[in-house]
Amino acid sequence: MAEYYNFDNEGVSMDIGEREEEPETEVVVPVVKEEEVFEKKAKPKRVLTDSQKEALQKGRAKAKAIREAKRMEQAKKELEKAEVKQKKTSIKEERELLAKAEHEATEQLKSKRQKKTAQEKARERIKQRKAEQDKVDNKKVEAFNDLKYTCLASCDTEEDFDKLDNILNKYITKADILKGNDHIRNKVGQVVSLLKK
Repeated sequence: MAEYYNFDNEGVSMDIGEREEEPETEVVVPVVKEEEVFEKKAKPKRVLTDSQKEALQKGRAKAKAIREAKRMEQAKKELEKAEVKQKKTSIKEERELLAKAEHEATEQLKSKRQKKTAQEKARERIKQRKAEQDKVDNKKVEAFNDLKYTCLASCDTEEDFDKLDNILNKYITKADILKGNDHIRNKVGQVVSLLKK
């Protein structure tokens, strides 16, 4: 049983009824013999002349050379890419190593500053004492120079002043001044006795 639908402008209606069946047609397949299909004559092999064989060999050699050149070029490009990549990574690694070394150096410096050894502390104390002693010694030298120039001011001529100043600078050193007033008196007495002779 077949159903038929009728679409009108007014609505959809459905007719249910039987449809006539069409007669089936038979498909006829021609029969082909196997011998007819596979019975082809083989083509004779093409015979090449010597010049054609040489040209064929040259062409094959040229094509092979081109393939090899392309393969080599590709390998070269890949090698260059690998080298560039390795350089980038090696530069990056070097920078990381430098940064790490700098960080370690600063850390070591900080730890050294925090942990001063007894020798370093002793050296600092010695430097401080030496600086204090130098201040005292410089004051003594300045006091001697003030006294010397006050005495030299009593010289009558400028030549006497220069001669006496040169002699005192030459024979009385900083070490003599630091030894004390008695030593300076003895040294000045020796200089005066030499001048009188």
